[in-house]
Amino acid sequence: MWDGNDKIFFMKILFINPPLHNFLGGCHSETTPLGLMYLAAILEKNNYEAKVLDAERLLLNWDDLALKIKTENPNIIGIGGMTLGTPAILKTAAVCKNVLPNVKIMVGGAGPTFEPERMLQKESAIDLVVRFEAENNILDIINYFTGAKDIKDVKGIAYQEAKQIIINPPAEYVKDLDSIPLPAYHLLEPSFSNYSGMHRGFAYYGMQMPNAVIMASRGCPHRCIFCSNHKTPNRRRDPKKIVDEIEFCLNLGAKSIQFYDDEFIGTSPVQNSWVEAICDEIIARNLQHISYLVQGRCSPFIKLEILQKMKTAGFKWVWWGVESGSQKMLDLMKKDTTLADIKNTFKIAHAAGLKSLMFIIIGLPGETKKDVYETGRLIENVNPDQVRFHIITPFPGSDLWEKLKAKNQIEDYDFLHYNTRFSAVHHTDELSAKEIENLYKMMVLRYESNKKNLLKVMLKSFYQPSEWKNLLPRLQKVFKIIPQWIKIKL
Repeated sequence: MWDGNDKIFFMKILFINPPLHNFLGGCHSETTPLGLMYLAAILEKNNYEAKVLDAERLLLNWDDLALKIKTENPNIIGIGGMTLGTPAILKTAAVCKNVLPNVKIMVGGAGPTFEPERMLQKESAIDLVVRFEAENNILDIINYFTGAKDIKDVKGIAYQEAKQIIINPPAEYVKDLDSIPLPAYHLLEPSFSNYSGMHRGFAYYGMQMPNAVIMASRGCPHRCIFCSNHKTPNRRRDPKKIVDEIEFCLNLGAKSIQFYDDEFIGTSPVQNSWVEAICDEIIARNLQHISYLVQGRCSPFIKLEILQKMKTAGFKWVWWGVESGSQKMLDLMKKDTTLADIKNTFKIAHAAGLKSLMFIIIGLPGETKKDVYETGRLIENVNPDQVRFHIITPFPGSDLWEKLKAKNQIEDYDFLHYNTRFSAVHHTDELSAKEIENLYKMMVLRYESNKKNLLKVMLKSFYQPSEWKNLLPRLQKVFKIIPQWIKIKL
């Protein structure tokens, strides 16, 4: 049965980004929920009524969410999130089923993908788990919910039947990323204008807000033990289609673009040609006045001419996944890079005029205090514009997760603690969880909260009126940190 707009009026699908702030406080949704918006776009294209509710960005409490669910009154609800958000996914499913007992609920994202048993066993409100990418099987899932398809014939899902967890064969990955419609911003609540973009602090460093997020590629060809994304094939979009989306985002009001790809640059000569084609298209359309931010890999494939082309096209920042200053640790984590590659990459990026951020992880199996000190010396040697430290966290789906589980070295299975910035949830043969945390804090104090970075933050507080309210807290932070600087010896 159809209405005048060719929509299936009796079938409404609501996608929800769950309100994680109810567990952790603050807002953890500075960027639009792209994955849910892609699925909504596909359903709309196929004449279904769909909507995306970002309950986290709206800071909905559980009562507010229940009222919203009742008002929307969908037939099917899809809830997505990362591993950290698993408790919020489970609670959201329970709230939805309590309000609408007959609603069908599916959950997806990194956490559900690799831990479907946990999701189905912990929350009976969940009807099925969608694993990995869902663009190729979302229509089959809807057809199952409407009775048009047998659940056994739907690939890429897990479900419970007679108290048994059934995991169906995986769905195919999307081979042609250009076949996916543009994300459905018009179906998103709240509107794009309510999103500041990822890492708001980068406004000071040339990234104007609001910042839109774009996926130009998916998957990763490398094999780092701490990541699960290498289990997905690497695919790239057509450069012209990518720049079409840039223009689309600018029309929404975006002033800068962050490419959300795991590794936008540094994996191969073929990728370099692809990046160059994107830059040429940006320049041809006179879009180089926009600020662009990407992530990259330190490798022999980083060439001065390609980074110079990126600079000309408006790219300002590259976030490099360095991880460690110890060659021993780079080899143990299967990073497929060398210290010489890292040093040369930062030298070339500096010569090209690009800003560089260095990501470092602390606490991998095999790492000692000596390895961490070597990382400190590397930071001092290459002098990145910014450094970000993370406590390595064993996420489900990674080789690290399996390794630590096998040795009974994971101490905490509460995913709310899998935040990478505050606590270690594991120990290793070399370091206790407390020692990992202390090394992390030491490195943050020495290199993230250093004098140069704090000076930039203080200047920001003075010359931006919107930041004046933060001046006193930042002064207090400076006076608290100074005595700790004096004590730190690497």
